[in-house]
Amino acid sequence: MTKIITAVCIIVSALFTQSAVLQADTFTPIRTADSLAILALYHQTGGPDWHNNTDWLSQKPVDVWYGVQTKIIKVDTRELRVVEELQLNNNGVKGQLDDLNLPDLAVLEISTDGTDEAGRLVGQLPNFNLPALRELRLSDQSFSGLIPDLDLPLLEVLELNNNQFEGPIPGFNLPRLRELHLAGNNLDGAIPRLELASLEILDLGANQLTGRLPAFRLEYLRSLNVQHNAIDGIVPKWSTPALETLILTANNLSGPFQDFAALPMLATLDLRNNALNSLPAIDNFPQLKRLYAMGNKLTFAEIEKLIGAVETFFYSEQDTVLPIMQTTTSDGVLLSVTADGDANQYQWLRNGIEIDGAEDAWFKAQTSGEYECRVTNLLAEDLTLRSESAAISLEPVSVQDQDRLSAQFQSAALYPQPAQSEVTIAYSLASAAGVRIELCDLAGRRRHVQADDAQAAGSHLLTLQTTHLTPGTYLVTIYAGEDSRSLPLVIGR
Repeated sequence: MTKIITAVCIIVSALFTQSAVLQADTFTPIRTADSLAILALYHQTGGPDWHNNTDWLSQKPVDVWYGVQTKIIKVDTRELRVVEELQLNNNGVKGQLDDLNLPDLAVLEISTDGTDEAGRLVGQLPNFNLPALRELRLSDQSFSGLIPDLDLPLLEVLELNNNQFEGPIPGFNLPRLRELHLAGNNLDGAIPRLELASLEILDLGANQLTGRLPAFRLEYLRSLNVQHNAIDGIVPKWSTPALETLILTANNLSGPFQDFAALPMLATLDLRNNALNSLPAIDNFPQLKRLYAMGNKLTFAEIEKLIGAVETFFYSEQDTVLPIMQTTTSDGVLLSVTADGDANQYQWLRNGIEIDGAEDAWFKAQTSGEYECRVTNLLAEDLTLRSESAAISLEPVSVQDQDRLSAQFQSAALYPQPAQSEVTIAYSLASAAGVRIELCDLAGRRRHVQADDAQAAGSHLLTLQTTHLTPGTYLVTIYAGEDSRSLPLVIGR
């Protein structure tokens, strides 16, 4: 206390010394309580070791001390100079920060760039009693514990990024808050709805937040960042008509987006590294310029509809693993993948080597091996989707068995492929036989059966309507006498 009183005497002496040079009516003394408050801050936070403490504790007026800005107020008939701003960013301010008796303080900035490990503030954040505070910026420090439910009625900016805060996000009763920055902490639990009527920027990235996104009703919100958390589920319907930037990167969002509200001002949508298998309708975002969708589980159908519709659209790579459907036939195992999309190209591989001519959505494996399919797309040129691997083990088919299996059928084919509204089944019999035709999905469910007691030897055509079938791969099996022939049928739209 002796040091602080001595320093206050120095300040007062400095002010009166300067008044000898200035006109008497321009001299305004500083309020004693403010002097005591900033001196206490200096001594509690290692002031002598600050990177820049120019003029602190000197005989110069307080308003020229480094980082201090003052203003003049009127108290009764007297004018007093009071501390309005403290800006000590990247200055080696360290130790415990206590509440400040500065009732007119509007700006408190003691952030760092994150590189000075020794010069950081530690401990719990004070529940400040600063009724005039508009901006509180204390990022890249080492504050810990819970964030207090601050009672700062004029606060407009709260910036506490990259500390060690934990626990839930407070409900905050800050009616004038425009910016809330809490990224890079250890906050957990669900995101509260946040009834902050003036909020424009909300940054909650790089925490440990869980649960679903709340249905925000924030009329002035322009930017929302919740990247690198563990948020799951769907994106709810919001009332955020001013939203321009939405960053949902690196969560566990799975969609769908059918309830995603129209956001007329949205320009940037970042959906990277989630578990999405669909994208929102582009009609909801008339101003969208940038869409980032890499690292999801999208198929080409979702990507095709947005190529050319958005100025900047990044979609490669995807974490999509296409399942392989397996159906055992009389002469092998029919493998098929469904990748959706209208411009797909397929390439099957056996034991990691491309199979010549195996360029359809299906392939009949007749030898043992590890099979997979790689799917590319004429529109999404820089993306390759891969299927899972299928291990097929088959007994070799003897020449005699192969001859028996093909004895009744001289030929069999389906066209067109892929089919849309109908498909023609063409086959030729070596001899008269009873014929039954079955169309099944790859789960083995019969979707169509047609039987004919007897058909003559020779060529036959049968047309089936396929409008009732959903796009995908099916199996058409023709039974003739004791023989059968299975053919894959691809339905597209």
